[in-house]
Amino acid sequence: ELFREAVREYFPSEWMGRLDEILVFSPLRREEAGALVLHLLEEEIRPAREAGFSISWNGEVVPWLARQGFSEEFGARALQRTVRRAVEEPLTVALLARASPGSRPVEPQPLRLCVAADGARLELQGSADATPFAAVN
Repeated sequence: ELFREAVREYFPSEWMGRLDEILVFSPLRREEAGALVLHLLEEEIRPAREAGFSISWNGEVVPWLARQGFSEEFGARALQRTVRRAVEEPLTVALLARASPGSRPVEPQPLRLCVAADGARLELQGSADATPFAAVN
């Protein structure tokens, strides 16, 4: 409430009248980052799943993304950028690589996100041969 009062004193009443409400956000805490990453990861892969692809990840992926993307200063935006950068591009490349010429799709194979052996990036693997075909630093 103290913050809202300070905002009302600082900004002209004409400007304040144009706002529907004032939302005050608390800083993102490290222990909350994993739950947010899980939600962002699900959102990122939803279109591929809706297209019939089976996509999973091992238990190291969410904590890895949370560590890589956590920022007290930038909060959820930093996590969102990290998930997008680490998942969207390799997933897109993998899905396009599995489409045959002439727009006839190849039978979808399961895909799996894993933390690379060196711990420096994620790998997107086809579960049949466990060969990484896309990686993000």
